[in-house]
Amino acid sequence: MIKDEKTALELLKKAAYKNHALSDYMLFKCYYFGIGACKNDSLAVKYLQKSALLGDKNAKRVLKKIQDIEK
Repeated sequence: MIKDEKTALELLKKAAYKNHALSDYMLFKCYYFGIGACKNDSLAVKYLQKSALLGDKNAKRVLKKIQDIEK
């Protein structure tokens, strides 16, 4: 298990670059909650949208909730 949050963030970015949906979803969580990175809502949503487009079910569910709230 990786204990260094910054190292974990870099590994997630490398996997996300290769279109790994779960990595994009995890990056969403990192940026949304400020885990290993500064909190950044716009970047978090970018990763969430990409993850949903790649087929991640959790990302699709969260994105739908956000869209429902914005209506």
